[in-house]
Amino acid sequence: MYSTSNRALVVATTFATAVSLCGRSSPAADDQYKHSVRPLQALSFSVGDRHAVSYFLNQGGDCKLVVTLAEEPNWEGAQNFVATRFEATVLSGKTTRYQSGGKTIDFACDATAQSMDVTIAPQFAGSPAE
Repeated sequence: MYSTSNRALVVATTFATAVSLCGRSSPAADDQYKHSVRPLQALSFSVGDRHAVSYFLNQGGDCKLVVTLAEEPNWEGAQNFVATRFEATVLSGKTTRYQSGGKTIDFACDATAQSMDVTIAPQFAGSPAE
């Protein structure tokens, strides 16, 4: 059985590995990017100087969204790793917006909660948050 600190270390190490393997080849550099995902299908992308991994679950006909953000790990100095987790329930047929690092990310849950469209675009001055 894992202790709480061991479990946190395993989660942090797994996320750091995912970030280091896929963070530099992010699909959303400067242009708008749209991708459709199914439940539990992860999508990684850059948000300014941070990396993100998102996925969703079909929960009662709505999309339970999970987005985890982290800065590039410091492999040179003290090995520390800080991640931020954002969770939201997106009602079927609705969209939620997340803005960070000069990017606007829209997560749109389809009417059956069997797919989610993720649109990443540069954030322009005056872009309304939803």
